[in-house]
Amino acid sequence: MNVLVTGANGLLGHHVVMELKKRGLGIKIIVRSIKNIHFDLEGIEVIKGNFTNYENLRTAAEGCDAIIHIAAATALDYTQYSDYESININASKQLLEIASELGINTIVYISTANTIGYGTKRRFANENNEIQPPFTSSFYAKSKLVTEKLFQSQTKDKHMVIINPT
Repeated sequence: MNVLVTGANGLLGHHVVMELKKRGLGIKIIVRSIKNIHFDLEGIEVIKGNFTNYENLRTAAEGCDAIIHIAAATALDYTQYSDYESININASKQLLEIASELGINTIVYISTANTIGYGTKRRFANENNEIQPPFTSSFYAKSKLVTEKLFQSQTKDKHMVIINPT
Protein backbone atom coordinates (compact mmCIF):
# COMPACT_ATOMS: atom_id res chain seq x y z
CA MET A 1 0.00 0.00 0.00
CA ASN A 2 1.27 3.48 -0.90
CA VAL A 3 0.31 6.40 1.30
CA LEU A 4 0.62 10.13 0.65
CA VAL A 5 1.27 12.12 3.82
CA THR A 6 0.77 15.88 3.72
CA GLY A 7 2.37 17.91 6.49
CA ALA A 8 5.16 15.35 6.95
CA ASN A 9 7.58 18.04 8.12
CA GLY A 10 5.42 18.94 11.12
CA LEU A 11 5.46 17.39 14.58
CA LEU A 12 2.52 15.06 14.04
CA GLY A 13 3.39 14.35 10.40
CA HIS A 14 6.91 13.30 11.37
CA HIS A 15 5.57 10.70 13.78
CA VAL A 16 2.97 9.43 11.31
CA VAL A 17 5.64 8.94 8.65
CA MET A 18 7.88 7.08 11.10
CA GLU A 19 5.02 4.75 12.07
CA LEU A 20 4.12 4.06 8.43
CA LYS A 21 7.79 3.36 7.72
CA LYS A 22 7.94 0.86 10.61
CA ARG A 23 4.95 -0.92 9.11
CA GLY A 24 6.69 -1.22 5.75
CA LEU A 25 4.25 0.88 3.75
CA GLY A 26 5.18 2.87 0.67
CA ILE A 27 5.32 6.53 1.64
CA LYS A 28 5.15 9.70 -0.43
CA ILE A 29 5.41 13.18 1.05
CA ILE A 30 4.99 16.61 -0.50
CA VAL A 31 7.19 19.36 0.93
CA ARG A 32 8.42 22.75 -0.24
CA SER A 33 11.89 21.96 1.07
CA ILE A 34 13.61 19.05 2.78
CA LYS A 35 15.64 21.33 5.06
CA ASN A 36 13.01 21.05 7.82
CA ILE A 37 12.77 17.26 7.56
CA HIS A 38 14.35 15.69 10.63
CA PHE A 39 14.01 12.02 9.77
CA ASP A 40 15.68 9.57 7.43
CA LEU A 41 14.21 9.89 3.94
CA GLU A 42 15.41 6.46 2.84
CA GLY A 43 12.49 4.58 1.31
CA ILE A 44 10.33 7.70 1.18
CA GLU A 45 9.41 9.33 -2.11
CA VAL A 46 9.74 13.08 -1.74
CA ILE A 47 7.76 15.37 -4.03
CA LYS A 48 9.14 18.89 -3.84
CA GLY A 49 6.34 21.33 -4.37
CA ASN A 50 3.70 23.47 -2.78
CA PHE A 51 0.71 21.69 -1.29
CA THR A 52 -1.57 24.48 -2.53
CA ASN A 53 -0.48 23.91 -6.16
CA TYR A 54 -2.90 21.56 -7.93
CA GLU A 55 -0.31 19.96 -10.23
CA ASN A 56 2.21 19.44 -7.40
CA LEU A 57 -0.47 17.84 -5.26
CA ARG A 58 -1.75 15.65 -8.09
CA THR A 59 1.79 14.45 -8.83
CA ALA A 60 2.23 13.59 -5.15
CA ALA A 61 -1.05 11.65 -5.03
CA GLU A 62 -0.47 9.60 -8.19
CA GLY A 63 0.08 5.93 -7.42
CA CYS A 64 -1.20 6.22 -3.86
CA ASP A 65 -3.87 4.03 -2.29
CA ALA A 66 -4.50 6.28 0.70
CA ILE A 67 -3.93 9.83 1.90
CA ILE A 68 -3.23 11.07 5.41
CA HIS A 69 -3.88 14.80 5.30
CA ILE A 70 -2.12 16.64 8.11
CA ALA A 71 -0.87 19.82 6.39
CA ALA A 72 -2.51 22.98 7.71
CA ALA A 73 -1.97 26.63 8.42
CA THR A 74 -1.71 26.68 12.22
CA ALA A 75 -0.02 29.98 13.06
CA LEU A 76 -1.89 31.81 15.79
CA ASP A 77 -0.74 35.23 14.62
CA TYR A 78 -2.63 35.25 11.31
CA THR A 79 -5.04 38.16 11.38
CA GLN A 80 -7.36 37.27 8.49
CA TYR A 81 -9.59 34.28 7.87
CA SER A 82 -8.19 34.15 4.33
CA ASP A 83 -4.75 33.34 5.78
CA TYR A 84 -6.18 29.97 6.88
CA GLU A 85 -8.71 29.55 4.09
CA SER A 86 -6.21 29.09 1.25
CA ILE A 87 -4.51 26.11 2.90
CA ASN A 88 -6.98 24.63 5.35
CA ILE A 89 -10.01 24.81 3.07
CA ASN A 90 -9.05 25.44 -0.56
CA ALA A 91 -6.05 23.09 -0.71
CA SER A 92 -8.07 20.43 1.13
CA LYS A 93 -10.85 20.81 -1.42
CA GLN A 94 -8.27 20.28 -4.18
CA LEU A 95 -6.99 17.21 -2.37
CA LEU A 96 -10.48 15.70 -2.32
CA GLU A 97 -10.95 16.44 -6.03
CA ILE A 98 -7.61 14.82 -6.86
CA ALA A 99 -8.38 11.79 -4.69
CA SER A 100 -11.66 11.37 -6.53
CA GLU A 101 -10.00 11.72 -9.95
CA LEU A 102 -7.34 9.15 -9.06
CA GLY A 103 -9.71 6.72 -7.34
CA ILE A 104 -8.14 7.13 -3.91
CA ASN A 105 -10.92 6.16 -1.51
CA THR A 106 -9.09 5.93 1.81
CA ILE A 107 -8.47 9.30 3.43
CA VAL A 108 -7.58 10.30 6.97
CA TYR A 109 -8.04 13.99 7.78
CA ILE A 110 -6.32 15.40 10.84
CA SER A 111 -8.35 18.27 12.23
CA THR A 112 -8.23 19.74 15.73
CA ALA A 113 -9.95 19.30 19.07
CA ASN A 114 -10.82 23.00 18.75
CA THR A 115 -13.76 22.05 16.51
CA ILE A 116 -15.38 20.03 19.28
CA GLY A 117 -17.10 21.56 22.29
CA TYR A 118 -15.71 21.06 25.75
CA GLY A 119 -16.33 17.91 27.71
CA THR A 120 -16.23 17.32 31.44
CA LYS A 121 -14.87 14.54 33.63
CA ARG A 122 -18.36 13.03 33.63
CA ARG A 123 -19.30 13.72 29.99
CA PHE A 124 -16.62 13.49 27.35
CA ALA A 125 -16.73 15.78 24.34
CA ASN A 126 -17.42 14.29 20.94
CA GLU A 127 -18.19 15.42 17.41
CA ASN A 128 -21.84 16.07 18.36
CA ASN A 129 -20.83 18.86 20.75
CA GLU A 130 -21.07 22.37 19.37
CA ILE A 131 -17.90 24.42 18.94
CA GLN A 132 -17.65 26.81 21.89
CA PRO A 133 -15.84 30.02 22.85
CA PRO A 134 -13.03 30.87 22.62
CA PHE A 135 -12.80 28.67 19.52
CA THR A 136 -15.87 30.26 17.89
CA SER A 137 -13.76 33.37 17.33
CA SER A 138 -10.69 31.47 16.13
CA PHE A 139 -10.08 31.71 12.38
CA TYR A 140 -8.03 28.52 12.66
CA ALA A 141 -10.81 26.53 14.35
CA LYS A 142 -13.44 27.91 11.96
CA SER A 143 -11.37 26.93 8.92
CA LYS A 144 -10.81 23.42 10.28
CA LEU A 145 -14.54 23.03 11.03
CA VAL A 146 -15.44 24.06 7.47
CA THR A 147 -12.92 21.53 6.17
CA GLU A 148 -14.34 18.78 8.40
CA LYS A 149 -17.78 19.43 6.91
CA LEU A 150 -16.26 19.32 3.43
CA PHE A 151 -14.71 15.91 4.15
CA GLN A 152 -17.96 14.67 5.71
CA SER A 153 -19.85 15.63 2.55
CA GLN A 154 -17.52 13.45 0.45
CA THR A 155 -17.87 10.17 2.30
CA LYS A 156 -19.95 8.29 -0.30
CA ASP A 157 -17.97 5.25 -1.49
CA LYS A 158 -14.95 6.34 0.57
CA HIS A 159 -13.24 5.15 3.73
CA MET A 160 -12.82 8.44 5.51
CA VAL A 161 -11.75 9.19 9.06
CA ILE A 162 -11.53 12.58 10.76
CA ILE A 163 -9.26 12.75 13.80
CA ASN A 164 -9.44 15.61 16.31
CA PRO A 165 -6.21 15.49 18.34
CA THR A 166 -5.65 17.65 21.38
